[in-house]
Amino acid sequence: MKKPERIVVLGIGKSGTTALYFRIKNSFPKKHKDFFEPKEAIEIAEKISMEDNVIAKILIPVDEKYLKKINDFFIKKVLIVRDPRDIIVSSLLYTGAFNYLWRMEEKYILKCLSLLEKKEENPASLSVIELLGALTNNKVSLPFYKDYIRKSLLFSEKLSNADCFTIKYEDMIENKLREVEEYLGFKLLNNTTIDQKYRRVIRTKKSEDWKNWFLDDDEAFFQPLFESYLKKYGYEPWKKVNRKMIDAKDSSKYVKKIVNEKRALEGYPQI
Repeated sequence: MKKPERIVVLGIGKSGTTALYFRIKNSFPKKHKDFFEPKEAIEIAEKISMEDNVIAKILIPVDEKYLKKINDFFIKKVLIVRDPRDIIVSSLLYTGAFNYLWRMEEKYILKCLSLLEKKEENPASLSVIELLGALTNNKVSLPFYKDYIRKSLLFSEKLSNADCFTIKYEDMIENKLREVEEYLGFKLLNNTTIDQKYRRVIRTKKSEDWKNWFLDDDEAFFQPLFESYLKKYGYEPWKKVNRKMIDAKDSSKYVKKIVNEKRALEGYPQI
């Protein structure tokens, strides 16, 4: 009887889950079924459980019922972690554009793009918190945002303390993969090809971009949330940095691209 191989990639949104999922999927040596972000525990129970060999990607946080299904069903669980300050910047731009900004009036979208251009020219001009308010049109309150971040980080730590193999995003982009390959039982090819419909999530493919974005107000807001996580995974503590210019392709041009992709999907005119 063939031994089933069911692998799941877990992580917070914008932590590199898509890149790692496709790296594993493109390298897996057996015929298998793919499941990209199944939303409900019932999808695992009814669909995935019918398959022997599975590669799946699931975003956290998830509820306890869903977490139990993950633990019961998947044989190998790979958790990817990333410096949460980089996650915040990447999430701000992607989620702000894809979930909120695209539906605004053109005048408002252009105003937000000009704010990002201002940040690019002078990184000290606007805080991440101010940009969060702008890109979401204040639809995301700071208390809600803080609670969501806290819940996401706690779930990540809970998974890393469970039967999960943990890999850092920063190691993945530097191809430091020997230990995760030993855990999975096969070599990860240098094939990071991502299906066309998911390529919009790609932004910088680098680390420590947060140093160009965060101001003192951001540190005061985020530092209490991130302190234990940074220490647990060995990320450097907060420190004063000399901010550099922010590349427009990773900021205003990226947001405009995401906005236009979403508007095209919804039948809206391009900006």
